[in-house]
Amino acid sequence: FLILLGLILIFASCDNVAPPNYGCTNPIALNYDPDATLDDGNCEFDPSILKGCTDSTASNYNVLAVIDDCHCRYDSVRTVLLEDYTGFRCSNCPQAAEELKRIECTYGARVVPLAVHVSETFAAPENNADGSFSTDFRTSIGNAYDIEFGNSLFLPNGLINRNEYDGLFPQLYNSWEGHVANVLAQPPEALLDLDVTYNEGTREATALLKVSALIDMNAAPYRLVVLLSEDSIVDWQSDNRMDPPKLSDYVHMHALRDGFTPAWGDAINSGGSMSAGFTETVSKSLAIDSEYVDHNCNVVAFIFRDDTKEVIQAEYKPVIEE
Repeated sequence: FLILLGLILIFASCDNVAPPNYGCTNPIALNYDPDATLDDGNCEFDPSILKGCTDSTASNYNVLAVIDDCHCRYDSVRTVLLEDYTGFRCSNCPQAAEELKRIECTYGARVVPLAVHVSETFAAPENNADGSFSTDFRTSIGNAYDIEFGNSLFLPNGLINRNEYDGLFPQLYNSWEGHVANVLAQPPEALLDLDVTYNEGTREATALLKVSALIDMNAAPYRLVVLLSEDSIVDWQSDNRMDPPKLSDYVHMHALRDGFTPAWGDAINSGGSMSAGFTETVSKSLAIDSEYVDHNCNVVAFIFRDDTKEVIQAEYKPVIEE
């Protein structure tokens, strides 16, 4: 049954879609392309036009901002961890990445994005003469998650707060937004505050985290995971909408790189329950690998229930605030 289900999901995720026309889709940009169907992230604006959060209800609302930067932040609200399980030799995976970006821009920082490269079939490096597909984006942490949730069954897929839907954790990308909206409509059970400091000389990032229970949380133990992701990695990617169906300059975002904690984190309150009003502050440090661009790295943190693996609250911030 699982094999049949996997095949059904694979076929469902391989629907033919018309190739996008990449370009700048913002009509106020200097290089606006009216024929573009998918923004390539390279819009150019008059320097006098300010980018920032344009939502007046956000905590970082900028009254002078004309262009929304997709990073509006909100206080004391539910957040969601949205994981995109992917591989650079998965030709359908760019469509999932585009959906993640769209959802991220819709909900701002309430969506915590993470791209996890998994599977031997779609993520293992190759020894090609032209050097293509030679990078191994997989991590031991990502592999542990793949084993637990079965993401390699079909790609692309995602996890939404690691909730199970209809008996499956992995979800096709066309269902992500509905699940995200349902999670974000719920009041938060706990808050997770995150501050990041960075020593450029030693390349050590330190995450200071505060967990605050808003209600009695009795499904102990709860655990705290702190990870490192990297944006703007230019490398190869298969894309079946392209001719030829591979790109040498694809921009990979939110790639899981390393962990401040082990894959399954550390116990909160020594594994005990948390009463409403409980707080705990912890500090986690990591020396960032010299192969990673520190200015493109982010700290991703989340609280989860150990019994169900459900994520309760998540947060992320750049290692270096620009």
